[in-house]
Amino acid sequence: MYIEVCKHCVPAREYVRTIDVTEKTSTFKHTTGRRCYRCGEPLVDTIVHFGERGKLRWPLNWQGACQAAKACDTILCLGSSLKVLRKYTWLWQTHRPLKRRPNLFIVNLQWTPKDKDATLKINGKCDDVMKLVMNKLGLEVPHYKKVDDPIFQISTPLHIDEISTITRPPIEPPNYSPDQMVPLSEDIDKMNSLLNNYRSV
Repeated sequence: MYIEVCKHCVPAREYVRTIDVTEKTSTFKHTTGRRCYRCGEPLVDTIVHFGERGKLRWPLNWQGACQAAKACDTILCLGSSLKVLRKYTWLWQTHRPLKRRPNLFIVNLQWTPKDKDATLKINGKCDDVMKLVMNKLGLEVPHYKKVDDPIFQISTPLHIDEISTITRPPIEPPNYSPDQMVPLSEDIDKMNSLLNNYRSV
């Protein structure tokens, strides 16, 4: 929900944002109301709604998921309803004999359409289950620190004329100390220049 993409650029150009880019999108309507700073074409979200099939090559990376599914012996599904993913039969390797398919483990509070195929279904909260798993593996669960969240370092800020495309506030950035600040003036100047060039065409 924080990435919008230009499908017309090659390769597809991604814009990481600190806003919910799906605010005005819906099933079969994925344009976000903003345009690519490079080519001027409409940007789209990367969400796959119920009843849809994701067609973006990236960041969805279905090709990589397919290759991983072929090579793995275990699939772990955390917190997903699997209502969309159930349509991607190649993910579950259903063309293979039952004994040669990957073991499927599901963690979800509710029913999923793949429960009957699961080696194990755990009706629990993902955080609680993964804490137990990490403890069993002897691994420490790192604490989330907003100041270390990469989204604030890699996101592209909205142009002043794009503010009208949102009604919800962006994620509030952390309070950086001076030595943690990353200069953004050059990126903003470049972005404004690209947008102005597009408008002059």
